[in-house]
Amino acid sequence: MTSNKVESIAKEASQLEHRDRVSIIEKLLETLEPDSKSSPSEVEAEWRTEVKRRSDDLSSGRATAIPWDHVKEEGEKLINGD
Repeated sequence: MTSNKVESIAKEASQLEHRDRVSIIEKLLETLEPDSKSSPSEVEAEWRTEVKRRSDDLSSGRATAIPWDHVKEEGEKLINGD
């Protein structure tokens, strides 16, 4: 359950300019992994590389996609202990 304080902060933050919202997200993410040696721009570059690799794998047939409905169903089974 989300506290009123969180809701209030989220509502206020949603009214900021796009770049300011991104900045807040980056700052919050840094607090989750304070020991990380990578800057946000380095992490973004690493994600771009990973996305490209995955896209290439799909295009070449080295990997196949799983439909979202199937992934969601399997996740729910894991959560529910089925």
